[in-house]
Amino acid sequence: MKMDRDVQPPSTPLLPNEAHRITFLSRNALPYERNSHKCGAYKKCSTFYLLWHAVGPRYDLLLTAILVYLRPTSPYTRLIRWAFIQAMLFVLWMRKADSHVGVSQCLDGEETCLNDEINEENSWMNQHNMLFLYLSIIWMWANRSDLMSYLLGTKSNVVWMDPSTTHINRLPMRACRLRRWTTVEEARDAACTISLSGMVDTSTKGERLDVPNSTKVFCGNVFRLSAPNFEHWDFKLFPTVEQGLQYAELVCKGQEEFQDYVQNPVPSNWTLQSNVADEPIYTNIMYPFPCSPPFVPKANPTGLYRLTFSLPKEWESSSTSSSYSIMFHGVESAFWVYVNGMFCGFSKDSRLPAEFNISEALSKRRSAQIDGANPIHELLVLVARWSDGSYLEDQDHWWMAGIHRPVEILRIPNEAKIADFRVQGDADGRLSISLDVEPSSDECYCVVASLFDDEQSGKFGGRRSGKQVWTGKLPFNSSATNPYNDSIKTIGLTEVVCNGTPMLWTAEHPCLYTLVLALYKDGECSHVLQVESCRVGFRTVDIIDGTLTINGEAVTICGVNRHDHDPDSGKVVSLELMMRDIELMKSNNFNAVRTSHYPNASEFYALCDYYGLYCCNEANQEVHGVIPFGQLVNDFFWNNAFVSRVTRMVQTHRNHPCIVLWSLGNESGRGINLSNARECLRRLDLSRPIMYESGGDVAEGTGRTELTDIINTMYPSVDKLVELGNDSKDDRPIILCEYSHAMGNSNGNIHLYFDSFWGQNKRIQGGFIWDFKDQGLRKIDKTGREYFAYGGDFGEKKHNAQFCINGLFFPDGIAHPAVHECKYLQQPIKLFPLISSESIKIFLGDNVPEVQLNVTKRNKLVRLDSIEWEWSVISNGSTRIIQGTFKICEGKPTAVIRLDGLACNDCGFDFRLPQMFWLNIAGRLNHDTKWCNKGHVIVTEQYPLDVEVAWSKGISNLANPIDAPLSITTEENSSRLLVKTERHQIVFDKTRGLLTELSSNGRNVFMNAMAPNFTRAETDNDRGGMEIVRSLYEYGIVIDFAFHIGQIQKWLGINHGIASLKRSFSFQWNAVGLSASTPPSMKCMRFEAFDRDENVIVDVKSKSIIQSISGKPLIVVTTCYAVQTDSRIDISFLVEPEKILKDLPSLARVGNCFVLHPTLCHISYFGRGPWENYPDRQSSSQIGIWKSITPSMMHVDYIVPSENGNRTDCEWVC
Repeated sequence: MKMDRDVQPPSTPLLPNEAHRITFLSRNALPYERNSHKCGAYKKCSTFYLLWHAVGPRYDLLLTAILVYLRPTSPYTRLIRWAFIQAMLFVLWMRKADSHVGVSQCLDGEETCLNDEINEENSWMNQHNMLFLYLSIIWMWANRSDLMSYLLGTKSNVVWMDPSTTHINRLPMRACRLRRWTTVEEARDAACTISLSGMVDTSTKGERLDVPNSTKVFCGNVFRLSAPNFEHWDFKLFPTVEQGLQYAELVCKGQEEFQDYVQNPVPSNWTLQSNVADEPIYTNIMYPFPCSPPFVPKANPTGLYRLTFSLPKEWESSSTSSSYSIMFHGVESAFWVYVNGMFCGFSKDSRLPAEFNISEALSKRRSAQIDGANPIHELLVLVARWSDGSYLEDQDHWWMAGIHRPVEILRIPNEAKIADFRVQGDADGRLSISLDVEPSSDECYCVVASLFDDEQSGKFGGRRSGKQVWTGKLPFNSSATNPYNDSIKTIGLTEVVCNGTPMLWTAEHPCLYTLVLALYKDGECSHVLQVESCRVGFRTVDIIDGTLTINGEAVTICGVNRHDHDPDSGKVVSLELMMRDIELMKSNNFNAVRTSHYPNASEFYALCDYYGLYCCNEANQEVHGVIPFGQLVNDFFWNNAFVSRVTRMVQTHRNHPCIVLWSLGNESGRGINLSNARECLRRLDLSRPIMYESGGDVAEGTGRTELTDIINTMYPSVDKLVELGNDSKDDRPIILCEYSHAMGNSNGNIHLYFDSFWGQNKRIQGGFIWDFKDQGLRKIDKTGREYFAYGGDFGEKKHNAQFCINGLFFPDGIAHPAVHECKYLQQPIKLFPLISSESIKIFLGDNVPEVQLNVTKRNKLVRLDSIEWEWSVISNGSTRIIQGTFKICEGKPTAVIRLDGLACNDCGFDFRLPQMFWLNIAGRLNHDTKWCNKGHVIVTEQYPLDVEVAWSKGISNLANPIDAPLSITTEENSSRLLVKTERHQIVFDKTRGLLTELSSNGRNVFMNAMAPNFTRAETDNDRGGMEIVRSLYEYGIVIDFAFHIGQIQKWLGINHGIASLKRSFSFQWNAVGLSASTPPSMKCMRFEAFDRDENVIVDVKSKSIIQSISGKPLIVVTTCYAVQTDSRIDISFLVEPEKILKDLPSLARVGNCFVLHPTLCHISYFGRGPWENYPDRQSSSQIGIWKSITPSMMHVDYIVPSENGNRTDCEWVC
């Protein structure tokens, strides 16, 4: 057994034939631009200022360094350091005591003994010695576990609480799709097939591979141990790790039978299985256990999995000529592996694969087999829910546990083999290949690389064969070396292919080639040993003049953060769900995704390669809940843990062209460990910039430290964003890693961000909305009703409630109304009038009216001729729609729309009546794509039309005669006023000053009186503020302290940082008595009715006081009801808040509230629609006549009940 406490050494650089200088500086690692003479390499070009306090909070580094020194997380360092500190204190106390010892003094020959003073000082010394003794006893008791571990030498038995031990016997990380094919055609098929764990059955020709009837051996050298081959494993849960380890050892030794188990599926989270007594926990920042890194609770749910299996017969027959490894693609959070009773390895990191050599363990069972039958092997996997790795995975999502990604066994022939390979293509047609070859002897070997322009025929896979566009031999000789492994020969090749003009990979046009690498035993290339393949995209990521570019073109990141989440299976995400998520992103004009906050399964990146989606690949680390913040990243005891998570991510995923940014993790602070991680990343890959948001500021993350090449400040205001863009001292691109928190009914004012993204400042290049999907888990209540659960719904004591319900989509993929706003704001083409005005003026005469529009391609890679353009004209005076089509030519800056049919006599519009017109434009794809069908709308616009009519030109008047005025009568007594017309009856309550009845044909449409309303249901953003921030931390007192410090800063004129912490809207409304649950009452002060003029028969004025439950006056409301001659009622308000409301930022609502008769279930309105919209989120909603069959169509059933269903700019509702 080998225990490796060091980080795995990184593989050789991508280009072994070139010297790669590390472009890292511990204090000022600057942004980079592509070095033109090296493929994808970067050089420093930035001149931004280097003052450390200007790129982060002034206090964080110094304070964290002091606290880490005083209390390091390493138990031994802590013991030694505290012992040293106590020894120093003891010395100081002794010196103090010595200085107070009384001495005999002689005065004029007479000796005077100061016995009283001596006794007093000795008493002082004894007291402080006792204090020192008490402190020493307390210290020894507090550190008793560390002392016992140190004295007994048992530290190796608690590897799950030792961050310096990241693994035991884990094999070096490599590319995940290494499958050791034997023919080029098989390898080409495999490259064009996307399947879980990269397992390929070429007989399926790209159809689904995870169906129950599929063959067990997808590839001749791969055997899956999880579904569908083995749907269920035996499972037993233990309350502690120690008990689980003891039981596993007894089972391995044959001293205990594996019994009292249940059957659980693999992959799965045991926390979601009904037969396991453990529940999921949701927290955002605070840990679900006491925070004392690296220690986790003694009560630590630990699951023991068991599977008995037989390998394929052909494997057993060739067992002596092959070695075997087992790969776990994802286990949360730490696990031990035993095969046939032999310990094989241990690993942490819940989101990256871990591979172990099990050849010796398998041969042990074979040698014990007597009858010659196929041996039955036993696999035990012990999984601890909590480990020191849990401190690095505090990532604002559900804490689960178990084997949540597939498990497979790989057969590795003992002949020479390709151990790993790295590939990169750039926009200049350079293809760079680097291989690690492990020869079995000193014989001659040959590696042939071939590039094919094969096309993947479907989203699950399948190959349309293309031609071979390039082939070349990689030089192989015995002198080739690998600086990290003497048994491996590293060879490389860089050549220009496709005559330097390959089809480039972008998110809009994800053109891919198939690269095939064949290892031959002889120089004649006649005896193939191994064939590998992968898809290759030619693209170059640059930072040029402070702008992120793809293939030389600046790109605006219209991105979203995405967690791995399935409402039914938690962290077990199927291939179909990955596809649906990506298709939802693409169909709503998203072009980028951030894998927050951990690497995804390798299939997700293959799908992003295929569909076309830029990826920011993020390392599996966030340490948000540790106080002091940044403690672990500054504690070298954790260096291996931080560095290995970054380097292993790069090593397994770097061949994917979709990955254009690396991320060191999220909100973990700044310090030496991440500096080292960044340096190691730069050793592995210089072709992509690094972004990292360190957090640390209560109100706004930093995102602009020395660790990042891209400013990715979290949740800045729009003003702050513009300020960052105008900072002449910093020349890095600005891409927000998180913004516009999509929690419930939210994303208001997001159009202001996009005004900056699409504006003149080229450094401001978009961002990633938080986040993609509500992370609710489907549950069924006692009545059988389905609902989506969030924190606290599983009985957990520590949780952050609904803070996981913050996506643009519901957990089942149904879009929130805000998605339409995002789609509109992100559309790649913008049309706008030639003359900037509120409306487009057109003249109706003899000629067909025309409208000219400017055409702006926000994304230069989108072709205008791939879109079918439609126009339509609507009016608020008619249900008639005039429509047609038009074309926009590629390369022309303007488009002309001929409004045929609008000027005809039979067009259906009455131009004599006062009315308004609108021009609607829609752009639809004229072809099928990988992510949508023909006809999908990607561009919409609406502009008001100012129509001028030339009546002399023969346009007829189609107006109906104007109705005659109605006769009206009134009746009044001391309590009510009755107004009658031929059609309606209107009743006012004079004592309350309210409209109580509006009857038509004898039926009152009101169920209650129409009353002023100043409250509404709260949204999650209403509840957001200092209170909710406080609830996210385990020690809320820290936030309380920060809040009061922030108030002091405000008094001093400082309005950023913690000074921006505010009480929530909800808190402020409730504090003054404007609560929706206990709404204020209304008291009528005056009511009067009178005739005003010939058009207004009755004019009613009511003055009322809105007062809180306690009787405090809040608002004075003067309401005027003007009953018109056509029975219309015009209602106007004068709202005068009292002084008690002067500090409120705004009122929740100003309006009237009434309940309609339940028979009025069909709703039509003229206004913005068809989806929910608000004044700060209405850009995508077009004005028109919208109808709903049922009232529920006007309602949005947010998971957390809140204000919803609003419609703006409504002219009428019926």
